[in-house]
Amino acid sequence: MKYTISIVILAIATFMLWGLGNTRVDAPMGCTLEAKICPDGTSVGRTGPNCEFAPCPEPDLDNEPPGEEGSGGILPYDSGVQGVVWLGPTCPVEIVGDRSCEPRPYPAKLLVRRAGSQTVYIRFQAEMNTGTFIVDLPPGDYVIEEDSESNSPPTRVNSPVPVRVVPDKYTNVRLDFDSGIR
Repeated sequence: MKYTISIVILAIATFMLWGLGNTRVDAPMGCTLEAKICPDGTSVGRTGPNCEFAPCPEPDLDNEPPGEEGSGGILPYDSGVQGVVWLGPTCPVEIVGDRSCEPRPYPAKLLVRRAGSQTVYIRFQAEMNTGTFIVDLPPGDYVIEEDSESNSPPTRVNSPVPVRVVPDKYTNVRLDFDSGIR
């Protein structure tokens, strides 16, 4: 009986040691969820068999102001766009001199894209009572337009507004939305 128990214990120990010794080293493993902030403000994660950071995107020198190549940087930026959103007309019949029918500040939901890109860079909303906004952006060429998926009731800005952001300055913009009142 003792002999049988000893054989069983020896068999279990051998099986366990054999199992530990045959672990696959090349088995897939997951990378940590760390992120690296790139100079343009985007982030990249770890990838590949060695879990190295993916390369940062190359700067788009075609969309940067002349002489400002590589002037991006890590947030926050000391540059961007600021402005006011107006909604008008506000009366079906405008009377000359009647200030109650002047355009009013509008808290529009807007988005910014890099010029020539369909990718949304940032979404934001103008202030409720003043229609003002300030958005920090790295230097470059952008377009500001209505976030048509978010505005209710639907309105429209006259067209996407092109904006050039230069280093260390905020570009002023006025956006005029059509209320549809006629």
